[in-house]
Amino acid sequence: MDFKLLFVDDERAILNGIERLLGFDYDLDTAESGKEALETIANNGPYDIIFTDMRMPAMDGLQFVAEARKIAPASTFIMLTGNTDKETFVKAMHEARVFRFLNKPCDAGTLQLAIADAAEQGGQATPS
Repeated sequence: MDFKLLFVDDERAILNGIERLLGFDYDLDTAESGKEALETIANNGPYDIIFTDMRMPAMDGLQFVAEARKIAPASTFIMLTGNTDKETFVKAMHEARVFRFLNKPCDAGTLQLAIADAAEQGGQATPS
């Protein structure tokens, strides 16, 4: 299956690394803010899996997921963060219905396993 992925992170260096790790294996887009990601989803979606950083300026990962679900209800969301606290984890998993919570930095194997697990759980959001 060819999965369409979106990675959202305010650090361009992180997105460049993701593109190097996964860009040849998946249909991959990136966005540097929640606002840019919402525009990307509206213009280029649907996405099968959307990875988002938790801590971003203007719109954090939880706010982004809440807004993105309105326009991408079939997408699976995975949260990435460098700082995990229990309250944020609980909100991400239960309130935002995030499929998985990953600590940064993530290696290619961890990301590919998360993609495979999300695909098994939810299938594809893209039309056949």
